[in-house]
Amino acid sequence: MRQRRLLLAVIVLSAAGCAEEAPPTEADVAAALVAGFLRPIGDVLMTSAPSDCRTEGETDAPVPAGLFGAFLVANDETEPLDLEAFSGLRVDASHTPPRTLSAARGELVVSVSRIGLAGDQALACIEVFGAQERAFFVLLARSGRAWEVRSEIEVWSELPPEELPGGELYEG
Repeated sequence: MRQRRLLLAVIVLSAAGCAEEAPPTEADVAAALVAGFLRPIGDVLMTSAPSDCRTEGETDAPVPAGLFGAFLVANDETEPLDLEAFSGLRVDASHTPPRTLSAARGELVVSVSRIGLAGDQALACIEVFGAQERAFFVLLARSGRAWEVRSEIEVWSELPPEELPGGELYEG
């Protein structure tokens, strides 16, 4: 009887050790993005909308092709990322375009795309609307069960025009 229990315990422990990890979900990665990137930005109005980060399906950014493809597929969705599920963020869920929202409120607005997942990597686009508009990819990677922000890659930037001496505008 004792040998039978011991054998059963070995089988159960072996099965537990061989169990596959659950595949990552967008919610898992979003929690890491919020904790490691969005909350530290501070008291900024945030919104979410699917976005290809103005890439029109192509990028020169140093992002794995499979991950970029997963990002594009994720952003074919019509629903935004649910930022209201996370405490500590000031979120506007009105679906107002972020540039319009920034102009109406007179403040910076950070827009977060949907998150593309490919294995142990994830990719999101963060767009900043206001005086100096810009966007960048945030690349996340999973180590064990934890997701971490690994890098930020600028995708586009629009600086406001500057007035030069003599009244001429320089639009860089």
